[in-house]
Amino acid sequence: MATDNTQSAGSGNKTLWLVIMALALVIVTGAAIGGTYMFMNDDAAGGEAEHAKKAPPPKPVFVEIDPFTANLQDARGRILYIRIALKVDGEPQASRLTEHMPQVRNRILMILTDSQAEQLTTGDGKQMLANKLQVAIAEPFIDGEEPIGVQDVLFTDFIVQ
Repeated sequence: MATDNTQSAGSGNKTLWLVIMALALVIVTGAAIGGTYMFMNDDAAGGEAEHAKKAPPPKPVFVEIDPFTANLQDARGRILYIRIALKVDGEPQASRLTEHMPQVRNRILMILTDSQAEQLTTGDGKQMLANKLQVAIAEPFIDGEEPIGVQDVLFTDFIVQ
């Protein structure tokens, strides 16, 4: 009978280890699922908080400029009719441009009359003209002043004749 008690004690020890291993597996699996859940919820809450902190982008501010008719650098005497709108950083920039509109128009006219008709009939030529105008208009009108925040030069009419 002594041998039967030894076998049942060893068998109980084996069963105890199986139960402990099963419980450990359940605890580890639960911890992994819980950790994943917490990580995903923290990330989503942080993303929502960041999204809530960001203000909607400000409405764009445009300054319309009266149309121009300019003679181009061309042997045939071609002319350019153009209407421009400027996208600026905000109302203060728009009011500065409006205050200095004669200077703005002069800068634009000087660049237009220096242009060649063949260049302006291509998309790249128009983009180059827009870039030149943006740089020229953004320059301060008074020494020591900040540059004007011109984001984009938009052509609303563009006719080369």
